[in-house]
Amino acid sequence: MFIKRYLPFLIFIMLLLSACSGNTQEKKSLGSNEVQQSDSVTSSKAQSKNEKDVPPINAKGNQTTSPNQKVIYTADLQLEVKDLKKANKLLEQAVKNVEGYIIQSNIYQDSDQTYHASLTIRVPQGSFEQFLDQAERLAVKVEQRNVSGSDVSEEYVDLESRLKSKRAVESRLLDFMQKATTTEDLLKISTDLATVQEQIEQITGRIKYLDNQVDFSTITIALSENKISVPALEKTDLNTIEKTKKQFMTSINWILITLSGVAVLIFGNIPILLVVGLIIGVVFFFLRRKKRA
Repeated sequence: MFIKRYLPFLIFIMLLLSACSGNTQEKKSLGSNEVQQSDSVTSSKAQSKNEKDVPPINAKGNQTTSPNQKVIYTADLQLEVKDLKKANKLLEQAVKNVEGYIIQSNIYQDSDQTYHASLTIRVPQGSFEQFLDQAERLAVKVEQRNVSGSDVSEEYVDLESRLKSKRAVESRLLDFMQKATTTEDLLKISTDLATVQEQIEQITGRIKYLDNQVDFSTITIALSENKISVPALEKTDLNTIEKTKKQFMTSINWILITLSGVAVLIFGNIPILLVVGLIIGVVFFFLRRKKRA
């Protein structure tokens, strides 16, 4: 009787507890999902950040530099061309087209009558790859191609920081100089100020040098001509008349020298010849007389 009276009440309490338990599990599930979503968002943000740290790759497969990155590019090309003088003129024109300039240019001919040339060129960094491609298209054969880059970003940032610090010191020294009351203080501040200003000039000069090296890339090009050298007909080797005259006079001189030697031998030795002839004559006379007897 008691159970029948309170049975609906017990069922109601059990349903209420079941509902509360379901809500708790649902909240836990929702909380877990939120944590997972939060982790996912954090992971995606980190991944996005890491992707931004990697410099993009251009269409040619070269890694491009970020605006804050300072890289000095240099290249060394050795090209074999068909017509060296023509190729040299085209290179000079290509330098003008990209608003670069030539530091050194030299054309020379070796012992095999083959022409060679060497050029040292500065071109804007934005036209670096373009100019290399143009230069290689002029060649019959690319014998060597070396491209290198030197990252000076860290040095550049360090120089800017040092410059900022030195300018702050310079500003303070100028303030102290205006407030100086004695000659001794004024001289000391002037000496310190001159030292700081000299350091500022050195740092500024180094920054300008790095800016120039970064803005303009240096390219060294060695050209050689692949033509087969055919020696020209040298007219100086065909002076037949002159050579005939020379040989004729040489022969005449030899005959005259020979005749002169014979004449000197004969007429210069006449006394000896007379004595020898006299002796031969006496001997011949006695031999002939003895033969008759």
